[in-house]
Amino acid sequence: MSAKEPVVFKEYARFYDSIYENKNYSEECQFVDQIMKRFAGKPVKSLLDVGCGTGSHALILNDMGYEITGVDLSEEMLAIAKSKVGDREISLIRQDLRTLDLGHRFDSAIAMFAVMGYQTTNHDFEKALKSVRKQLYFGGVFTFDVWFGPAILNQKPKEQTKTITAGSRLIKYYSQPQMDIINETVRINYRISETEGEIVISETQESHLMRFFFYQELDYFMVKNGFETVLICPFGRLDGGVNRETLSISVIARAV
Repeated sequence: MSAKEPVVFKEYARFYDSIYENKNYSEECQFVDQIMKRFAGKPVKSLLDVGCGTGSHALILNDMGYEITGVDLSEEMLAIAKSKVGDREISLIRQDLRTLDLGHRFDSAIAMFAVMGYQTTNHDFEKALKSVRKQLYFGGVFTFDVWFGPAILNQKPKEQTKTITAGSRLIKYYSQPQMDIINETVRINYRISETEGEIVISETQESHLMRFFFYQELDYFMVKNGFETVLICPFGRLDGGVNRETLSISVIARAV
């Protein structure tokens, strides 16, 4: 997220888990586990989850044996995460990804669900990479997913609508994208309404600015900011190549 952009995931946060109720967090965490076991220089125990959101990945990864520290900028998202974590030994901290200073290092780090795409300028993206690198031991793995530029240009983001039943209430979700090819960004305007019968309980609007990336610029930024690029692959698949149909890609890098 650029310093000039408004803080996101405020009112939107309380609808987040409902909107993504069908997201396969368990499968994604298995993918993370594969990455750590294949590419980390040593067994990974401590794992930094930057942009941890409502904590869904953190909970599953903790069950898998990882010591999790989650960081997010949104107070609202962290409040939900804390309610879900309960008395588990998962640390949740409010800090900006671009200026992380946690006072100790981690074996590896993750940024799931397009967190790095909120760093929409080269300056912010590099600040985020440098701050994550400072938190990692030499040889630690950092993996994150972003939108792949050729696929975005080929397929073009489309409007989406979704209706979710939550007890006696209906949550209606609408997103409208606006693409900026020059700045490699997509602004997504969200509108969410919550109704019960004919009564409108709440209406929420947020605008999220997201960046898409190209292969060579990703490799350039990784090398420039203390990493070596190990693999760029389709999100969720270590054995596949990326192409114009691959909307979401995973970057797997090692701290050097």
